[in-house]
Amino acid sequence: MHQPVEEEHTDRTLILKLSNGETVIGTVSKETQGYVELTYPFRLMSMINQSGNMNLSIMKWDMTIDFDFPVRVFKSTIVACGKPNDKIVEYYREVVENGFDASEEEETAESNLEEIEEKIKEIMKSSKGNLH
Repeated sequence: MHQPVEEEHTDRTLILKLSNGETVIGTVSKETQGYVELTYPFRLMSMINQSGNMNLSIMKWDMTIDFDFPVRVFKSTIVACGKPNDKIVEYYREVVENGFDASEEEETAESNLEEIEEKIKEIMKSSKGNLH
């Protein structure tokens, strides 16, 4: 009988496009034939600012999830996946390393808005507005 493939992947960051339309970035801690386990899953959202420019926003995928434990995403819900570009990975890791405490989320987002917008502008310029 065929055994399910289980792979351990350390520090492999992926972007997943889910069947519900959400785009999620996270670090793969485990993968089987049926699911991918992500640590620190965040939702990526494209937004148009008041100037008409496209910005990328990152927020916790689900505020009710305990980020101390991996989250299983079943492969049947994944439409597409890919490796994020280096600038997205760098920004994602910065958010994870600096801690993203839900109680401080709004304050952190407001205080870092200008810095985030500058990083997003760099990403958009380097990818010419095309995120893959």
